[in-house]
Amino acid sequence: MIDLPIRAVDIFNLLRRFATLTIWDAFNVTDEPAPVKPIWQNEHYIVYDRGSCLVVAPKKLFSHDRNLTHAFEAVVVAMQEAQKRGWVTELSGFPALIEFAAVEARKLNTKVLRYTPREELLQIIQQVNALVENRPVR
Repeated sequence: MIDLPIRAVDIFNLLRRFATLTIWDAFNVTDEPAPVKPIWQNEHYIVYDRGSCLVVAPKKLFSHDRNLTHAFEAVVVAMQEAQKRGWVTELSGFPALIEFAAVEARKLNTKVLRYTPREELLQIIQQVNALVENRPVR
């Protein structure tokens, strides 16, 4: 066995490889068990409907081909579903997926409770929007 210390970056990389996100309707959480129903999937991620929440999770636990881009695609679908259901959402999961979901929520005019985006993230969003709209960034 290799005798190396476990570093914070090692733990972060493991969490990133198995990144999940849970999105729920903040005003309609139920204790009633709902059947797990897959509503969308790509090659590496799947979105499950659990009734009062949506779960974005890896399909194959030990896939070496999966990256966050695959997860982001699933997050877009899940946030669109939450918006379609008229949810006021709360988010839990891997930090990068939470931030990405919050950005998607802004695009869809969907409210996210208990989340304040970092100032740097807001600046990035402003720059991206300006590039998309072909206008100068202030």
